[in-house]
Amino acid sequence: MTPEPYGVCGPADYALECVAAYLNGHRAPGPPGDPLYQRRAACFVTLKEHGELRGCIGTLEPAEPSLGREIARNAHSSALRDPRFPPVAPDELEALTCSVDVLSPSEPCTTADLDPHVYGVIVEAGLRRGVLLPALEGIDTVEAQVDIALQKAGIAPGQSYDVRRFLVTRYRQGDPCRRRSGPGSSWMADAPPVVALFGATALGKSDVALELSGLLGADIVVADSMQVYAGLPIVTNQPDAESLRRARYHLVGWAAPQDELTVAEFAARAHDVIDGLVGAGRPVVVEGGSGLYLRAVLGDLGFGGAPDEARRRALEARWERAPDELVAELRRRAPDVAARTDLRNGRRVVRALESLEAAGEPAQTGELWSSRGRYGHRLFALDPGDDRAALVERIERRVDQMLAAGALDEIAAARAAGPFSRTAAQAIGVRELCAVLDGELALPEAAARMKARTRALARRQLTWMRKLPDAVRVPASGRPPDAVARHVLSLI
Repeated sequence: MTPEPYGVCGPADYALECVAAYLNGHRAPGPPGDPLYQRRAACFVTLKEHGELRGCIGTLEPAEPSLGREIARNAHSSALRDPRFPPVAPDELEALTCSVDVLSPSEPCTTADLDPHVYGVIVEAGLRRGVLLPALEGIDTVEAQVDIALQKAGIAPGQSYDVRRFLVTRYRQGDPCRRRSGPGSSWMADAPPVVALFGATALGKSDVALELSGLLGADIVVADSMQVYAGLPIVTNQPDAESLRRARYHLVGWAAPQDELTVAEFAARAHDVIDGLVGAGRPVVVEGGSGLYLRAVLGDLGFGGAPDEARRRALEARWERAPDELVAELRRRAPDVAARTDLRNGRRVVRALESLEAAGEPAQTGELWSSRGRYGHRLFALDPGDDRAALVERIERRVDQMLAAGALDEIAAARAAGPFSRTAAQAIGVRELCAVLDGELALPEAAARMKARTRALARRQLTWMRKLPDAVRVPASGRPPDAVARHVLSLI
């Protein structure tokens, strides 16, 4: 007699239900009725006992007509046919945990295209092939990922080999099928949800994004101009170790502080990441504190063509001589662009004028900065309400916490590797703490300046929030992150 289903639709729970049936001499139960199980896809089923690997078998290409049958097949093999382990015994069942990785089609690549936190890897040489799933504990570099795959394949050092990569959607026990259906669902039938969160600094946006990612089973893409820099986790408020344990983050810490970056370069990388996740059927939460970067990630911003270095240097020289003249020119040529630009930021004024000149036309319509929806996303803006004093208090507390956590030492270590690029130097705290290190500023004065700059940033972000089209405002002040996340979920 086949046991009754557990009543949980998630693939990992279904796989473990199949294992229980096999160990008790039954056939696998039919999969739950969710459409996920009807699609055709390859998968791996991983079993652990007391945290140690107990079996892992999967397919790189679908061997069954549906994912439901693929999971049942691989659950049976993981429990009873993994050659590395004896078959699982019935008395081990209570100690087993399970995860299921659903694979996207693989694609050829080079090792430069790999990221062990995002992509699984396949290495092949003749009939030898090694596979390693992504996001495995203790495997943090491409070199380590490839070396293990080569060892598994038995490919000798120095032997040539081909590389392929793939994405996975990882389901753990208790995870749902990650597809909303029924009344009120607004998601496109053939695409996973892409939810964007915008909010002022220190409002708790990152905490809400983390909670929402857990509710949706989503990856988090950070649309922030400063969190891209490695070696500055404190100053740029990057996800901490606990956040990284709970969710998979993208576009954090991938550039050196000496690298000069543009929003166009960031957008191109973001589109590569999100396109891959969407293509693999994975939900995405986009977290943004920069209105421009958020729009660049969610849409397709026109920037008037490739940069002209000579033009850029000429504009930068003009800014050094007479910044007011460039501001006046931008206001005259494109008042709508000027209204969206921080006119005290020379880099942004130069970039705006550079884009206008490259386009060869006055951008009165704002087309250079128009954004067209790319992912059918839903955009939510976290609203601080009228209690701005509470936001200011949180800002000041955050700066104090950064300094207590070692921001000064972090800046010293980063600067030792070379001077900060112009873009990295814009991060709040870099100039101020460099001045402390150089003996030009006392630490209390640096802290005061950092707080003032952060308050100004929050004001600009709130201005951006009022300009975001189709954004649904969600009250956030004084509410715990999980409550805000569930509020967002109820509006999807």
